[in-house]
Amino acid sequence: MGFRFVHTADWQLGKPFGGFGPERAARLQEARLGIVQRVADLARREGAAHVLVAGDVWDQETPSNAVLRQPLDRMAQASDLTWWLLPGNHDPAKQFEESLWDRLRAWGVPPHIRLLTEAVPHEMERGITLLPAPWHSKRPGKDLTSWFGGEGTRIGLAHGGTMSISSSEDDSAVIAADRAEKAGLAYLALGDWHAFKKAAPRTFYPGTPEPDDYRNTDQGKALVVDLDDPDAPMVHHLGIYAWKRIEVALEGAADLDEILTSDGPLDQRLLRLKLSGHLTHEERAELETRLSEEADRFFALDADWSGVTTLLGGETLDARLGEGLLKRVAGRLADMEGQPQAGEALRYLSRFVRS
Repeated sequence: MGFRFVHTADWQLGKPFGGFGPERAARLQEARLGIVQRVADLARREGAAHVLVAGDVWDQETPSNAVLRQPLDRMAQASDLTWWLLPGNHDPAKQFEESLWDRLRAWGVPPHIRLLTEAVPHEMERGITLLPAPWHSKRPGKDLTSWFGGEGTRIGLAHGGTMSISSSEDDSAVIAADRAEKAGLAYLALGDWHAFKKAAPRTFYPGTPEPDDYRNTDQGKALVVDLDDPDAPMVHHLGIYAWKRIEVALEGAADLDEILTSDGPLDQRLLRLKLSGHLTHEERAELETRLSEEADRFFALDADWSGVTTLLGGETLDARLGEGLLKRVAGRLADMEGQPQAGEALRYLSRFVRS
């Protein structure tokens, strides 16, 4: 076994999750705070003495004292590990005004927590050098890894998109995809891309260790890198919450049976459904009722009905309406087929006569 370390990134501690309400947002924030312990446990299991965090440790430039102190305290307790923290685009180490990194230093940081706010080499262990590329502003305007080089075994630590994967705010800050090869790096540890991805030989994104959106499915991971085989890091799942977006072509209300079951706890599952197909009013009413009931079991369950065509006719509905005013109203709405407001009104009418 060679020199080993944990490569992680994009913790984004303190992320507000404003769309979930205070109670659920607090649960997601607590899961992110728990990253520290889960990463520490992984490092110990795998015999890694160093943890490299490739940027966006915090979600904001000016987090509260609690958001800063609590993860710092947890890292302080894990004094058997060395934590290397790199500023990213969400938490840059601003040079001409106070940054969160200045606040940390003012409070005092244990020697095993290393704040990488300057682009200078650091000796990790004898013969192993770390080259960090910290962000000092939201728009650095250059490839911050361009200075990487030197002799011996070197590991690069940077944040931002490569020329093939760019999600940074300023495309002029993209990292050369062949930086590891050009600079003779043993490994280039990157952050910014929130899903696990190989960007180039010996160049990887671990993704965020706690999933945070529906777009990327390969989230919730951290990497254990062994320099004996740096092009094959060991991928470990650390996430608690599972975010998933599923497209479903419906033919009836029973088509969601398999989707609404899970091997894991439903209260840790966030599911967003994009529905399509054709349903009668009876089928849609039944499905809406079921989703409303199932939503209480999930952490979050949302459905996009924009792709569903609701059939406005139906013998069952006609029979329940009988003769009279409701039947005439339903007929007028049916004549307006294709208009969303008419369809919605007829669905309310259908639910009314079913109750």
